[in-house]
Amino acid sequence: MKKGNPRVIHTLCSSYLNEVVPVDAGTSQIKETRLAFMSGAIAAYGTILHHMDDSNSEDVIMKKLEFLNEEFEAFKVEMGVYKEDDNA
Repeated sequence: MKKGNPRVIHTLCSSYLNEVVPVDAGTSQIKETRLAFMSGAIAAYGTILHHMDDSNSEDVIMKKLEFLNEEFEAFKVEMGVYKEDDNA
């Protein structure tokens, strides 16, 4: 990584670890949690790039991004992060 680049995903992952991993967690749990988080971030990034190719119009790209957002929001509800009414 070039010096001076913001580490946005790294920062989000660190915040996530602080929220969900117990303070006394072992190195394996921390490593596996980081791996799961970063794997999800990489998959989401790749999916977004795939949908933003030059053959799609801006309207098509926006619609695909809306579908991705709907899927993410449904997952949050499923996991109990918040209830559907809270997202209105």
